[in-house]
Amino acid sequence: MFQEALRYINKTIYEPKQLTVEYIQEEKQNSEYGAGVFSLSSKTIRFRVAKITPTKIGQFVAFWEKDSNNKNRPFLSEESPELLVVTTFKNNKEFGQFVFPKEILVEKNILRSPSTTGKWL
Repeated sequence: MFQEALRYINKTIYEPKQLTVEYIQEEKQNSEYGAGVFSLSSKTIRFRVAKITPTKIGQFVAFWEKDSNNKNRPFLSEESPELLVVTTFKNNKEFGQFVFPKEILVEKNILRSPSTTGKWL
């Protein structure tokens, strides 16, 4: 799902704006959310595709890593890319992206840092 979504977004949004996608790496954990990291021109990106669930209204995304005990935990801010990009698809003509800078994710207690515990999304 990650590679397919990134190819589509690259063709539709990034290439027309002369933005270059490089250093692509799929993240196996969170793979059901099209998880991956890459560089977009000069910015580092953690990428997710929001998922539609049949039992709830809206779209959902997972944003966490496994610790040494295989338990979910928030990403560490010092090791995180500069941006979190969540892509939502209704169909291949209707989609959008939410872009969250790392500083805001720390401020809102989403990422772990020396002063925040973070939380799971």
